[in-house]
Amino acid sequence: MAQEIGYTARPIDQIAARLQGREAFRDCAVVASLAAGRIEAEGFAPPWEEALRGAPALTPGDRELLEAFGRGLGRSDAASQVAHCRRYAQELEEALALAQRETAEKGRLYLSLSALGGAFVVIVLL
Repeated sequence: MAQEIGYTARPIDQIAARLQGREAFRDCAVVASLAAGRIEAEGFAPPWEEALRGAPALTPGDRELLEAFGRGLGRSDAASQVAHCRRYAQELEEALALAQRETAEKGRLYLSLSALGGAFVVIVLL
């Protein structure tokens, strides 16, 4: 999105429509909501936040981060919007890395608990 804003200076709804045409975003409800023409009538934040509410897999922290991104997008010149996109992209990368670490840690925990539970059952049966 930052590249589209920086190089084309198109409105967000036009950028969303172009993104929706790409394979990676074809089934993305957030992009579809933005491309539906509501931005002109309501501004960017309301359809963005509504689309995020339809994404149940987001943690409260991720949702808050993405809502803050949406509130700031489209409120300044192209250069500032590009900086805004890059800033939030960095923050989202950090959140993703944290989630991946937590997933790995929880995976080890669940494996250990399963092994201990199995050992407990064997001891009880003996």
